[in-house]
Amino acid sequence: MGHYHWCCWNFTVQGYGTPNRFDLPRELVIVGLCYYVRNPIYIGAAFVLIGCVFWSPSLPILLMPVICFAAAFLFVLTTRSLI
Repeated sequence: MGHYHWCCWNFTVQGYGTPNRFDLPRELVIVGLCYYVRNPIYIGAAFVLIGCVFWSPSLPILLMPVICFAAAFLFVLTTRSLI
């Protein structure tokens, strides 16, 4: 969860906004984790879900990261404008 707070801090201080869709950062944030990946919060969530698979390996928990990755991909694909 530390990565989420780090990203929220950077969005607030550097981008003058929040990760919330209703108050997006007003400036491009290219510091911290955002310097290396486009969506660091999604990457952090992916690591948490993969950690759950190692914690309790079972078929439903194994499918959970796959379903969440697909849902996040479709969310980004349908809500973001294409460049």
